[in-house]
Parts: sequence; C-alpha cells; structure tokens
Amino acid sequence: MKKLLVPSMLLLSLSLIFYAGCGGDTPESLAKNHIETANSAVRVKDFKTAIEEYKTAIEIDPGNALAHYDLAYLLETEFKNYEEAIIHYRMALEHSPDQYRFLYKSIAKIYYDQEKYDDALLAYRKAVAILPNDSLAHNDYGAVLIKKGMIKEAIEEFEKAIKIDPSDETPQKNRDKAYVLLNESHEEKKE
Repeated sequence: MKKLLVPSMLLLSLSLIFYAGCGGDTPESLAKNHIETANSAVRVKDFKTAIEEYKTAIEIDPGNALAHYDLAYLLETEFKNYEEAIIHYRMALEHSPDQYRFLYKSIAKIYYDQEKYDDALLAYRKAVAILPNDSLAHNDYGAVLIKKGMIKEAIEEFEKAIKIDPSDETPQKNRDKAYVLLNESHEEKKE
C-alpha cells in the first residue's frame, strides 16, 4: 500500500506544481485577457488587432457572450461586415439571452438598413415581444411594417411607442405619416 501511495503523492504534487506554474489560467480568464487586449486596441483604433484578439478569445472560450458581442459590434460599426456581425450577435444572445436581449433590435436594424424587410420584421417582432416597454423597438417595428405595406399594424406600434414614451416626438410623427398613407390608400381604393 505504501508503494502505491508514494508514487500517487508524487504525481499529485507534480500536477499541482504544473498547474500553479501555468498560473491556473482557465479558458474564461484567458479569454478575458484577450478581450482586454482587444478593448485596448479599439481605444487606439487598431481594429485589426482587436478583431484578432476577440476571435482568439472566442476560440479559447466559445461561450463567451461578451467576446461575441464586442466582435459583432466592431464588425458592424467599423467594417460594415453585417453578415458576420449578425452571426456573433446571435451567439451572444445564445450564450447570455437575458443580458443581451437588446441585440434583437441591433439585428433588426441591420436587416432594415440592408432593406431585408422580411428578416427585419421577424427580428423586430421578437424584439417587441422580449422588450415590450421599449418605445424605440415599437417605433422601429412600425417603420418596418410601413415598408411591408402593413399600415394599420404600423399605427398600432406607433401608438404603443407613444404610450410608453409620450415625450418622444418621433413615433408621433411616424404615426401621423402612417395615417396619411392609410388615407391615401383608402382614396385609391375609392377611385
């Protein structure tokens, strides 16, 4: 029994020494270091390095929602790489849905700006379901509904936005424009 115990203790001691020598770095802490390096690179506008560092963080810790979010935001805003940005926004949502639920609006806005109104419609529908008290989400959803010719539904969304934030004039103006469009469509049907 003593013969087995000594080698086992030696192996355990060597493992602990090796682990301590490695700094005990977990994938999460290694990824965090790369995210911090990436954030420093962003501050000095070294976006290429930032992209590489965010991607390295994701390789180390694929479930790191912050790395996915930061990478997506940089891809969207600095590189106009919308397709890859959406992928990483979705990954951030997958790994931390409560913290990043606002990203449905970001995804929807990208689709809207690219005139992919069907995709924008689905994303905004999800956004207002998850963020029912977000005036901007309702307003923007209304704007997509207008683009899809769904004017009555758009007016309802603008009304919701106004109810949530009566001080914001944008949904009020959009609602008024929608009523004009609705009246024009009724006039065309009469003729």
